[in-house]
Amino acid sequence: MSRFIQEFTYYREMAQLSSIDRSTIRYVGSTEFLHLLPESAIQIEGVIPLACTHSHYLIYTRWNSPTRTAATERVDRHRNLLEQTRSQQIRTNNIETVAESLGLRIQLLTRTTAPSRRASEIPRFSDIYRAFGRSEQDAAELVLDVNNTIAYLVAPDGTIVCTTLVEQARIPIAGHGMLNLYEVAEGATRSDYQGRGLYRGLSAFLIDVIRDGSSAPIDAIYGECNLSAPGVVYAARQNGRRFVYEDRHLYDITSPDFGILCQNYKVNDGEESWGYNDFVLTYVDLAAR
Repeated sequence: MSRFIQEFTYYREMAQLSSIDRSTIRYVGSTEFLHLLPESAIQIEGVIPLACTHSHYLIYTRWNSPTRTAATERVDRHRNLLEQTRSQQIRTNNIETVAESLGLRIQLLTRTTAPSRRASEIPRFSDIYRAFGRSEQDAAELVLDVNNTIAYLVAPDGTIVCTTLVEQARIPIAGHGMLNLYEVAEGATRSDYQGRGLYRGLSAFLIDVIRDGSSAPIDAIYGECNLSAPGVVYAARQNGRRFVYEDRHLYDITSPDFGILCQNYKVNDGEESWGYNDFVLTYVDLAAR
């Protein structure tokens, strides 16, 4: 996963963890575990329900790094953006038609893709990921990782104009078996192709590929949307993802920034106005399909 997940049988063991600067600590826990965290003065940032037989959750906390907060006015801006997106209707995905009309080809890298083909795509991905301050080595690591399923649109001149990635993690959890998680992660659209709904359509297309092609039951598909990129937030809403921000009543949580990961991750795209970007948690309601 982009950061990592820890699972504990007893919450008292949390004291054994060393502090990790700026990092969200994620747990897998039961309903009982979820209720124990506030009693231990551990702030819950977000909760994603898992699609499994028993009620288990992917739980985000920032107990190890209390400096990961945001000023009230910044949280208010985020909340206003999230409220504005509520009016968006779920859109039918027509990415194949749109791509064809623009002369673009949809291509995929999956677990079954030959390593040689993945390697041959590194130069093209280096170009588009450079917009995020990523090096060629960074791009190579993303492209070569077989846990990453990548969808991308290729222009007639052979360049990539839009891409999105879903990262898989299979984690053994005591008493649960193998947890099968997918995180919608790296996404980018070349500036001259922005505003045409390509990322929205491509990310929806890729999630369908994951759901249709998984050989094992999926416990969660989720994404951390960069709040300094409103288009990504709108795309998640238009694709029908649920926003954790709106689930606080399910867990008796009153914190105004629940579902928002403050100062969580650095994105070197030149758009950030502080060191670390804020993200909003979203997930696919797997039971709604």
